[in-house]
Amino acid sequence: MTGKRPDSRAWLNAVPIAPHLLFFWIYNVIYYAPLLVIYIWGYSEGNVANEIGLDSRSIGSITLLYVEGVFAFSLGSFLVSTFQSKFQNARSAWSPFARPHFGLAEKITVLMLAAMFICAKVALVPLGVYSVYAFDTGEMTSGIWSFSMFCAECVLLVAILVLFSDARHNKLIFLLLSLLNGINLLHGTRIIFIVNVMAIVLYAYLRGTLTLRKMLMFGPILFAAVLGMTYVVFLSRSGSFGNELNVAKVLSPIVYESLFSQISLRNVVNTPDIMNSTGALPDFLFDAVSFITPRFLLPDKDSLLYLSRFVELSPLGAFNGYATGLIYFGVFWPIFYLVLGGIASWLYSKAKSNAYWLVFYAYFTADALFRFMRDGYVIPIKIIVNIIELILLLVVFNALFKGLPRKI
Repeated sequence: MTGKRPDSRAWLNAVPIAPHLLFFWIYNVIYYAPLLVIYIWGYSEGNVANEIGLDSRSIGSITLLYVEGVFAFSLGSFLVSTFQSKFQNARSAWSPFARPHFGLAEKITVLMLAAMFICAKVALVPLGVYSVYAFDTGEMTSGIWSFSMFCAECVLLVAILVLFSDARHNKLIFLLLSLLNGINLLHGTRIIFIVNVMAIVLYAYLRGTLTLRKMLMFGPILFAAVLGMTYVVFLSRSGSFGNELNVAKVLSPIVYESLFSQISLRNVVNTPDIMNSTGALPDFLFDAVSFITPRFLLPDKDSLLYLSRFVELSPLGAFNGYATGLIYFGVFWPIFYLVLGGIASWLYSKAKSNAYWLVFYAYFTADALFRFMRDGYVIPIKIIVNIIELILLLVVFNALFKGLPRKI
């Protein structure tokens, strides 16, 4: 492709900042800002302030971790993009993205996955998870639950596929699939809804509809509104709605989503044995392999994880990504984010050459990077593996479907 910029009718525009960099920075701000606010002004919503207990030393260490994480990820992305531009086939600064084709095979796939999703949610009815919050029932480790969450991820993937495809009504179909994925009101719905929103933001950013300036101006307000909407699900499911509405309850969505997953980080930075260690790379590899193993093959995999030995560091269950990095890699944890940034930059270049790579990159940016901040490492790694499997199956199904008429 020549250096001339294509006309304005091109589907995807050039963007001033690579999406994965921008989104990773946003995710860091989303999770760090509430910590800083709580430290400066304080916050009282139940036992939140007592649980986090931030002091000047803790907030200083946490701030340094966030700065190092952002720097390492950005450096890795920059190094890979620089290498690609200098040592690979020269390309112009602007490069078009290939849109996935939404043909008959893709339509059948979407219908099949939607049907599987509905059947999985119906199968959960006898477990009682629709009447009692699943955290209280212990059903989150059951095979049916795991399958239903897998189906939810499948629907999320095909929704992103449709959104970035050449489907005539791609945004409407994406909205319908997102609504389908959000009506079950089970654990994970809030996160999937947030990912859906981030996917549409990514789509608008790549299209040029949502500029960087607009994103910086309205992004915080939009995310706070989205988080508030999704947290209503949690409050209703857990029976936490009270008769009194106050500022603390209005702010609770941001605090609960951002703060509770970071109690582990506060505890880790105050544990010298972890901060000064060299990590446990073999245990990380074992945890990653164990977690992607289907539950029917390894029913007790949660108790086998190396990370489960540190459960006391996170009394509310969630493990911050940087806390996980310190546990697995010790003082070498920034290397993980250096590699992650490089992978993100490589995926970004691949997304410009192949439609399925574009879908994978969009999912990686909107979902996996967010999960690395919120859920540690094994959950996003499992999601990435599942998405690779699903895309490969879609490619194979598409090829078989297109080859079928020639054999008849």
